[in-house]
Amino acid sequence: MKDFASHINYLFAAELQFRLASAVRFAVTMDNQPLDLPMEWSHGKHKVSYEEVALRKDQTDFAA
Repeated sequence: MKDFASHINYLFAAELQFRLASAVRFAVTMDNQPLDLPMEWSHGKHKVSYEEVALRKDQTDFAA
């Protein structure tokens, strides 16, 4: 059971890293610095909403 929990924690960390990378990419592209994303974002056929991908304030330190 401990290995299962470790794998879940690694997956969550990877998810937060992706969210942080997305926010930073937009900050660089838009030439500003918010930790925010558009209300909807699409890449090819995949579409996500703000609630699915945005970092919460309490997640930013862990993600970084």
